[in-house]
Amino acid sequence: EEGAWEWAERAFTETIQLDPEDHPSYIQRGNIRLLFEDYTGAFSDADFVIQRHPKEFEPYGVRGRVYEVSGEFEKASADYKRGLDLRSNDPKICLDIAW
Repeated sequence: EEGAWEWAERAFTETIQLDPEDHPSYIQRGNIRLLFEDYTGAFSDADFVIQRHPKEFEPYGVRGRVYEVSGEFEKASADYKRGLDLRSNDPKICLDIAW
């Protein structure tokens, strides 16, 4: 039986297939992939958005988390800082940095 997170990941994937430039769906799917410990997929989703929309703050948190769990702390810190620079009042990016 498919759970809610599996369903959500599939729904975002289907949305991306319909509109490959729908960057919010990549961000959300990347967050779900983090939950599943699919770090390659999460990194790919975040990096896709960063390459096309470098002023979006959210993908830096996703990619930073992937760097963090991979032990690449300097890269994680740089991504968290970039996200914070773009949107310093966002509690999620601030929470990522606090970890």
